[in-house]
Amino acid sequence: MLINQLIAAFLRTLHDGEHLGWGRALLEGIGADVAMIPALMPLWTKFEAIVHREDMLFSVSKESVETQNIRRFDKRRDMTFREMRHRLKFYTRSENPVVAKAADDLRFVMHPYDQSDKNNLFGETTYIQNLLSELNKSINSVSIDLIPGFRDLMGSLEASNSALDDLYSQRLTALEDVKGLGRRLDVRKEADRIIIDFIKAVNAFYLVNELSVQDPTQKARLERIASFTNSLIMQLERNVAHRRKHPRKKEEKAATEHVEPKTLAASSPANLPAPAEKKGESTVSIPPIAHPAAAKPIPHKNASQPGDSSPQNTS
Repeated sequence: MLINQLIAAFLRTLHDGEHLGWGRALLEGIGADVAMIPALMPLWTKFEAIVHREDMLFSVSKESVETQNIRRFDKRRDMTFREMRHRLKFYTRSENPVVAKAADDLRFVMHPYDQSDKNNLFGETTYIQNLLSELNKSINSVSIDLIPGFRDLMGSLEASNSALDDLYSQRLTALEDVKGLGRRLDVRKEADRIIIDFIKAVNAFYLVNELSVQDPTQKARLERIASFTNSLIMQLERNVAHRRKHPRKKEEKAATEHVEPKTLAASSPANLPAPAEKKGESTVSIPPIAHPAAAKPIPHKNASQPGDSSPQNTS
């Protein structure tokens, strides 16, 4: 049994998920038999490596968990920063002059960083680090203790800022790792080239075994490899054919298509087609019946109305 070698065009029609699934299924389905044929192992090892690279590229999501955590901590940091500014503004109007003076002093320290929350992620992290460094100076310690809850807000701001800094560094590292994997399209092409070379090698080994070696154990292994691979190709071809026959866009359009209801005027007798005239029958034209109101005579302007007893002028 030989494997279908003419699959290059077919593999290009697969979606990314289908293509990765094809590679995974081959690794799992025929890996054990391939491992028993040492001459096939060099190509098989390359195929395993390229499928692993494709898997890593497929797993990279733009809306990753790290990104969601970064947004969450950034929102918390911005809220804490604004609360610190609002609290100082509130206590500048304190009836206690010492507290009001402490709030004014701290506002002066924070003033150069008022727009920190408007910066980009990396820039805001740096501004917040500098702000906390200024506030933590010993000269500001007494003023901070005079403002209720201000030191706790500083601790919360520092925790959020540190968490964001760590997450941002981790994401940069992850992006660098992914960058070394190459483009997904190039990886797919390389995987296709390797698996086609592998299929040709399997077919060649099968023919050599049939014509010369005639090893029944080797034949059984090669037939299992061929049978599984051909079955997988047929299944994926059916999937692609079904997708082409029933494209998703047409289904969505049909589901959302609005059919206008027939209006009363469209189904009224006046708009219905005239009945067909049968052969040998004569048609009689019937004049339209006038409305009774239309046949009522219009009285003369000098004519007497019913109930009017005044004499008519005959002169």
